[in-house]
Amino acid sequence: MGSTYNEVQPLSRRRKADKKGSEVQVNNTEPSSGNMQESSNRKTGDSSAQNWPPSLQRFVSNSFIRAGSLSDEEKVVFNYQLQKLMEMAIATNTIWKNDWESQHLPIFDKRNPNLQLVYFQNSDQGANNAPSVIQNAQAPENNARGQKKNAKRSVGSNAIPNQTEVPTDDYDSQERKKRRMARFGSKSLSNASGSSYSIPKKRQDEPVVGLCQDLEKNYLRLTSEPDPLKVRPLSVLERSYDYVLGKYRNSGFSYSYINNQFKSIRQDLTVQHIKNDFSIKVYETHARIALESKDLGEFNQCQSQLRYFYQLKKENENIDLTYLLPFELEFLCYRIVYMLLTANHSEINKLRLVVINSCNEDKGESGSTNFFKYISKAFQLQNCIIEGDYHTFFEIYGYFKNVSDAYLVHHLLKYYLVSKERLKALHTISKAYKKLPVPYISQLLAFGNSKDDETDSWEHFGKQYKLNDCISNNELDCTSVRYRLQQIVTAPNFSKIDIKGQV
Repeated sequence: MGSTYNEVQPLSRRRKADKKGSEVQVNNTEPSSGNMQESSNRKTGDSSAQNWPPSLQRFVSNSFIRAGSLSDEEKVVFNYQLQKLMEMAIATNTIWKNDWESQHLPIFDKRNPNLQLVYFQNSDQGANNAPSVIQNAQAPENNARGQKKNAKRSVGSNAIPNQTEVPTDDYDSQERKKRRMARFGSKSLSNASGSSYSIPKKRQDEPVVGLCQDLEKNYLRLTSEPDPLKVRPLSVLERSYDYVLGKYRNSGFSYSYINNQFKSIRQDLTVQHIKNDFSIKVYETHARIALESKDLGEFNQCQSQLRYFYQLKKENENIDLTYLLPFELEFLCYRIVYMLLTANHSEINKLRLVVINSCNEDKGESGSTNFFKYISKAFQLQNCIIEGDYHTFFEIYGYFKNVSDAYLVHHLLKYYLVSKERLKALHTISKAYKKLPVPYISQLLAFGNSKDDETDSWEHFGKQYKLNDCISNNELDCTSVRYRLQQIVTAPNFSKIDIKGQV
């Protein structure tokens, strides 16, 4: 008795066991080996995808890793080629016979432009039998269903299927292939011989050659392939750039007009794969106009694309990648201030490393040293904001008033950042003083003259934030204004900026 172990099962388990036992007694049959094989197939999902050889799994995995370095256009071609290769292997029943270790894709091996299985390249017998195998795999749909039923009957009769044989299912039929390939824009099925699988023209993402001659064209988001009759070639785009910019500068057209026209020019450049100095000029001009019009969202789109264009220009002209182009320095200043507005301090720290690696005088042209000084001042603004050093902050703000090469830095600071820093500085000052003369505060916080710019004056600032009630005898009562400033700087939306740049 000591060696016997009695396991006590829960009541629910005993009921299930009794129920199963009763079912066995009613059937009074034992499961055959064929049924066991069928049940195991249901558990493991016996299919061609889950019974691939290890070499094929490694081939697919390595192919996707290599595809990570491809462009968006090349990834489309890669997906198409890999899909067709799998279909060829299934149709010719060579999934286990093909040498996947030596298999290649044309997208990675330009020397072999044809998409073909290695098995048919190395085996004359396989090449001779390939057409008949494909013909059988492309049988009508009803024949495929009949084969599937026969396969099920063989399993039920204790027959174990060959592991190297791929079952033919409905997805191998001609009609299913047509419907599936139609979803991916294919014009025809693959060649029955398996020697060459040409990619449809519209899937090659070839650049459009524009034929339109209009200097003005409204921007419309593309929902289908671009029509060459509605796309302008480079020569027309250059004339359109001068024409549209002249109407905006000289005739006083609104920003909505210039923004619409420049987005249309950018779109025509993109669909034609034009990436040259003119493209850089278009994006730089659009970015500056967007900043002048307080459109931070459009500016961010332009400056993101400019980073790619600058990198491409250096690679094409064999320029040191650490060298900063003159206009690249200007937009780097704007980007630093933009990151300050969005409080993206981690990105600013990355930019510091870029400048450190590029800050050599022998890498720049004449005047670039001044740009590096501007950038160092822009980086110093970050330290002032983090440390609460409003004295240095407003000194740098006054410095950028006289910088013409990067005049939009002062513009960004003035309309998006200075008011917040003035409120934070006044809140700090109100904790240390009882009263302060208004002229002293105006000088300390770099307020301008109301005659030159009313929006940058103390009078407008005090009226906007209701601080004038705390002024008597031209002195600010810090004690009475402290609570009001506390409510402003601690408000949830005090430092929030949405994607469109609205404070």
